[in-house]
Amino acid sequence: MAYSGRFPLPWKVKIIYICISYPYDAGIIMNLIDDFRLRVFMAVAEQESFTKAARSLGVSQPAVSQNIAELEKGAGTELFARSRGSVALTSAGRSYKEYASRVLYWCDAMGEAFSYPVEAESKSSIRICCEPFLAVSLVPRLMAGLVPVMPDLSYTIDVREDAEGGDADLRFIRKPHKAQLSLGESSSLVLTVGAALITSDYSLAGIRSLKEVPAAKRFALWSPYSELLPFDIVSRAVVVNPDPGIAVSLAALAPDVVGIVPSCTVLSIGQDGGDTSASGLRKPAVPLPALDMDIYAEPSPVFAGRRLYSVVQGLLALMQS
Repeated sequence: MAYSGRFPLPWKVKIIYICISYPYDAGIIMNLIDDFRLRVFMAVAEQESFTKAARSLGVSQPAVSQNIAELEKGAGTELFARSRGSVALTSAGRSYKEYASRVLYWCDAMGEAFSYPVEAESKSSIRICCEPFLAVSLVPRLMAGLVPVMPDLSYTIDVREDAEGGDADLRFIRKPHKAQLSLGESSSLVLTVGAALITSDYSLAGIRSLKEVPAAKRFALWSPYSELLPFDIVSRAVVVNPDPGIAVSLAALAPDVVGIVPSCTVLSIGQDGGDTSASGLRKPAVPLPALDMDIYAEPSPVFAGRRLYSVVQGLLALMQS
């Protein structure tokens, strides 16, 4: 199945589109967000020297000292312990570094996506291959970010159960979650999709694991989970389908059926812990971390060398929050 052109965007995606589109000037945004003092802080923290940090940044040592003093004044505490010839992070400084590194990461990601013109490829095209649930969750968010930057971009989405077999510029591949990733895997990881247990049965609202599901209950599964679940669970499945929406709907309509689905597909569950007229599902959904899946972006060799792919990478990084 393939879609092309511009498909209707869900309302949440439209809000993302509006936020990105009206109005933005990359230079103004980066000046507001990218505080140079944080880069000074990171340089001092990494080199443990005001003098070396100044040299690496191309500024004077007094300027480094002044920037750090301003940060410490704002934080209300010392971030560095000074001694003759060297400096070291205090306990507060170590915590501050965690936040500073994340802020700068997102600044760099935004800059990668928006800080240079892409007019040369504005009338380009992109072919995307992915599984059905990504075609209605991840891909619309990506396209909502690309449209303001490249309004004349055309695209085709090849939706198939096995995206690895697709011929496309960019494929989104699903693999079992890994706690430790290689450098290559880290660079191509887009997001981790959590798994959730859902039910419309009031009596099961407090369960916390599959072991607590009564034996009389049946399961509706997203098909990839059937490879990871024990036989006694799979054997009780009333439906195993590549479209997780089928399992969500069945769990909402049938009290004797419990759904095991990607958590990102359960969008209509209420937030107050009660039953909702829209879905009939109970909140909260029970997380099942053993079934988490990692989604990777795999470009073709030709697409990997295009500037458009750099824009896509920046947008995907922004979406990882």
